[in-house]
Amino acid sequence: MQPRRSNLSLFRSVTRYVPAAKGDPRENRLTEVTSAVLERVQPVAMAVCRYLAEAAPQEAAAEATAALGLMRDEARVEVRTQRGTRSGGFVDLELRAGAGPPSRDALLWVEVKHGAGVHYATDPRTGRPRPQLEAYLQDIEEVPAGARLVVLVAPRASMPDYRARGVAAITWQEVAVLIASWRDSAALTDRDRFLIEEYCRYLREEQLMDPGEPLTEHHAAVLAAQPGTEEVLGELVTLADERVRELWGQPTTTYEKYEPLRGAQPGASGPWGTVYFDWGFGPEEARQEQSRGGQAFYAGATMEGAQTDMAWLALCESKGFEYEPAEKPRNYHDRIRRYLYPDELLAQETLSEQAEMLGDFVLETFQLLADDPPPPAGDVTT
Repeated sequence: MQPRRSNLSLFRSVTRYVPAAKGDPRENRLTEVTSAVLERVQPVAMAVCRYLAEAAPQEAAAEATAALGLMRDEARVEVRTQRGTRSGGFVDLELRAGAGPPSRDALLWVEVKHGAGVHYATDPRTGRPRPQLEAYLQDIEEVPAGARLVVLVAPRASMPDYRARGVAAITWQEVAVLIASWRDSAALTDRDRFLIEEYCRYLREEQLMDPGEPLTEHHAAVLAAQPGTEEVLGELVTLADERVRELWGQPTTTYEKYEPLRGAQPGASGPWGTVYFDWGFGPEEARQEQSRGGQAFYAGATMEGAQTDMAWLALCESKGFEYEPAEKPRNYHDRIRRYLYPDELLAQETLSEQAEMLGDFVLETFQLLADDPPPPAGDVTT
């Protein structure tokens, strides 16, 4: 059996899923990235199929044994995404492993989770809602195969509490360990090893793969210094915030939202509508390519309504801002920000000078945005 190729390119398969009000695109993106890698790196695809089968619960032990018997060395893995089912559902990922007719294949339906809970769907036979996984257990029996398994793969930190009898539940972190073990395999081509390495990087960025690095002297030193570091950071932020409040205006009492107009009273947002300015200190993983993988000071605007004016966003990016579309649960609204790393403050010698530099960074950021407000909602340019 030759693996079925998607009609879409690897990159188009992923980028077609964008943030939307109806849902978080991360699960679809994760599904498409995983599908693309497994489709192109067949030895790893077969290893994943075997691993998922071996994780089957006791209720599915006989089916798992049969599946493993069909996953012979000469077998190939066909990969599909959003596979329609008899009851009207869509399975995130289908893996079909075999070397003969479909009736001799091992068929695995994989429900991919990346933060969301188990979905419910209406049972066409009873008209009542039922967990999607239960529907899959019934629907997969209608598909020709020599053995059939349903698997749930979710992050360790958000594994759904619900368990359908006969469905294996595996964490992404466990899958990542298996895939990472292939990074230096002589059985792979240079291209395949590159894809596996990039896939592992992607899983780490999505916090679906453990760092794999033990506690080092550096980590121990950072942990030991943490109380003192937090004290200095707290005082630095307090001093900088006093400067921002003095020269820009008081924020609202809710979440430290600053008005986009200098000196304006809370609620007087003018042309900015539901947009508010904010700043703080925290993880900067949303920077993606430019991320250092740590924490930084940030300042910018949070948009409670979707910002779709491409010309305005391009203008902001030309001023050094980075647009961060909403991606739950990391951020629930679109944001546009500039960043300042703690080591950049070391150019100043005293705490008060560092606080002044930080405060001026925030004020400059606010002013750069205030100089060019977004157009009214009816004047959006694409």
